Amino acid sequence: MAATPFADIYSGATLQPTADVLSARIATVDRLVKGGIEEAKIIDLVGCFYGSPSLDLNWLRDELVRDDSTFSLINRERETQVIAAGILNSLTNAHNDFAILAIVVGSFSGLREPTVFPQLVVDAHSAMNRLSVSQRAEKDIPIRISAMSDAKVGKILEDIAEDDFAATLAALKEVRNEAAASAKTMAAATTNALSLLSGEVEMLREETQMLWWIFGGHSRALERSFSTFTSQHQAAVIAAVDLATLSRRTYFGPVAAPAMLDRAINAAKKQKSTPAQRLINVIDSIPRTDLQKLKIFPDSVPARIAPVMTAVDLARTLGAGVWGVRFEELTGISANVELEPLTLSAQLYREHLLGQVV
Repeated sequence: MAATPFADIYSGATLQPTADVLSARIATVDRLVKGGIEEAKIIDLVGCFYGSPSLDLNWLRDELVRDDSTFSLINRERETQVIAAGILNSLTNAHNDFAILAIVVGSFSGLREPTVFPQLVVDAHSAMNRLSVSQRAEKDIPIRISAMSDAKVGKILEDIAEDDFAATLAALKEVRNEAAASAKTMAAATTNALSLLSGEVEMLREETQMLWWIFGGHSRALERSFSTFTSQHQAAVIAAVDLATLSRRTYFGPVAAPAMLDRAINAAKKQKSTPAQRLINVIDSIPRTDLQKLKIFPDSVPARIAPVMTAVDLARTLGAGVWGVRFEELTGISANVELEPLTLSAQLYREHLLGQVV
């Protein structure tokens, strides 16, 4: 994936900064990306990218002022969104898992448009799909661990003259040093191999649990078969939380996650009506006692980035039929938005993945 030049992001937003301003912005972005950005700040940038109001971006202003003392957040909303997109673009190209996942989740399955540079959403999806495969690929674990191959003691001993006790003592010291160095080298190599092996075992255990879950057709959260749910949309919500809870080894989970969710959804009773259903109707159709059993993270991710988790939390807190207005206030999305089962499930699945790593 080719990196998009920062100047092109400005141009796409119909902004034309001077060469000096552009250089200052690039310097800020490079410093932030190379120095590492905290997850909370990445969430701020994603919120800005998608047009969230009332964000505290003073930390970003302070960074920009270091390279351009004239910068101000006042009346610079459009440029601030461009800068946020530029930083997120650099993080995506650097394979920052958290940033990629947050960008994908924030798009709400394509229903929320970014303020600038829509190509970033496409790039984030592509990066997520590639990394979903590569991060779970089988690791090459060394099975032969050798001691030091450049030992010098043998040659030293051959050169020691008879009755040369000083040289003999020096050789013994060299033997000790080489033995210690060899033990240290072997210990490091063994630790590295065991660490890789442990990771492979944990990955295998996780994937085995997923297979048992999907072929068993049984919800872990609610402890009953998916075939007992009265609609596929209900199964979509429950399956998303179930599978996300099992997905712990990588940020994105397996690339086959949508297929797993689809299988669980299809285990529920099919309806003759349109596949798309209103979000408020779907959530309200799930008993409040069942919603309360779902382990979600509504406080970890802002409502505008994780709207489905927000809907579940509001419904179980306020009750069915009364949370729609508050939902729209928090997310900027109507509770009547219509979603197909798999789209709903994949969205909640990724929101849950993001929430459990914050």
